[in-house]
Amino acid sequence: MKINQNTLLAIILFSFGCQTESDQWSPLDIRMVEAGAKAELINAKEGDVVAFDSGSPEFHMYDLTYYHSYGGNLKDYHAILAGETEYSEGFFRWKDDTTIVMKLIDSKTDSSKTFELFGNGSSSGMTIED
Repeated sequence: MKINQNTLLAIILFSFGCQTESDQWSPLDIRMVEAGAKAELINAKEGDVVAFDSGSPEFHMYDLTYYHSYGGNLKDYHAILAGETEYSEGFFRWKDDTTIVMKLIDSKTDSSKTFELFGNGSSSGMTIED
């Protein structure tokens, strides 16, 4: 089968123009909540991602949460990150249907931490990349 140059050029341009959602970083919503308060989004929807900080100025407790459908129901998946670092901004991207890659940034020291959050069914977890 022979493809003419115009068809080949159109295919190449189309393939470069199509990025999957997992290639794109989105800003992470970081919210302060009272210690002991239930960290949840009201009216959460599929694909929502948020980091709830329920710590103090000296010690931060982040409840990293994303919402994903499983078995026809919207579920919230959590992982906890705790420590002295206060992350002022973050980004996330979908790696696949059940995993997000998240990057938290401490703007005071310009340091960051990257990890994967995953969940499916009744379990969830986290792996730290750096």
